[in-house]
Amino acid sequence: MEKVLITGGLGTIGSCITAQCVKRGYDVTIIDDYSIGVENNLLYYLNDEEVKKIKIIKGSILNEKLVDEHMKDKGLCFHMAALLGTLRVVRHPYEMIKTNINGTHNVLEGAKKHNVKIVVPSTSMVYGNNPKIMVSENDDCFVGGNLNKSLWWYAITKMADECTTRALLFDESITALIIRPFNIVGPIQSALAGFVIPRFISSAIMGKSIPVYGSGEQTRSFVWTEDFVEALFKLIDKNVWNETVNIGSTYEIKIIDLAKRIIEKTKSGSEIIYVNPDRLFKGQFVEINGRIPCIKKLTDLTGTTDNDFKNVDFILDKFIEYYKTVKDENIWTYKPDY
Repeated sequence: MEKVLITGGLGTIGSCITAQCVKRGYDVTIIDDYSIGVENNLLYYLNDEEVKKIKIIKGSILNEKLVDEHMKDKGLCFHMAALLGTLRVVRHPYEMIKTNINGTHNVLEGAKKHNVKIVVPSTSMVYGNNPKIMVSENDDCFVGGNLNKSLWWYAITKMADECTTRALLFDESITALIIRPFNIVGPIQSALAGFVIPRFISSAIMGKSIPVYGSGEQTRSFVWTEDFVEALFKLIDKNVWNETVNIGSTYEIKIIDLAKRIIEKTKSGSEIIYVNPDRLFKGQFVEINGRIPCIKKLTDLTGTTDNDFKNVDFILDKFIEYYKTVKDENIWTYKPDY
């Protein structure tokens, strides 16, 4: 039986990966600090009996001994733990840097020491303000990045993670897969971290104003969590290692259109208001006008195409359906600062 360690296994992506591993019959251990993930997230994908099979360790990846202890008998690690989300990154930059760089170092050291294959997530933000709308794995990174803007520091931590992983690959001391996700979303995602779809939907459900940053003309492409995880496991099943791969959809939607569609789908009386993000984030915000992934490499390696990713209407319908079942509003209620 494959023994798997999943850091951040209670988060949006981590819980879905956990579920896939459980359904495959793997022996699963999670390390999570509960800073944003909760055990109930697993129940979106699994039943009570399946969740009971999982060993869940409450702890931080900054605890080197803890990571080493639970890495040593594993065959595979999904390193999904990170401090992320616009609000959390801007409000807690030093904690974010420590977690994302030092914590990842601990996880990589453990994987190296115990010869564990590891999946290391990066972010689409590593591409910076690259003028190319569709970016591929070999394109320049951090184009136009500004070190005076703390939101870019998140991208830098993920670039550091990539570089550390690449250095270990260069030394042939680790087996790793680097993935660059593009806006992975699922209904258990917390609005409290600043993610746009849960922010908009929670505001619409409560009949509160929906805050759109800037003009709303900026575009995003979103990927349903389960589609992302399916594409990831295709890479693993095909034994794709020591590569960097984009995973995302090329379907774009303007943020203003996203807000309007959510109002329509929730039959909400919410109004759209335009917020200056620089004021909200004290000058530390960075806006990307648009960025979509080139997934040719993913397609060539696994056969995954755009048709394998659900469209935004499916995603929004699933969010709204889930929110109707949520009893504890604190899980998803967005509390704006403007």
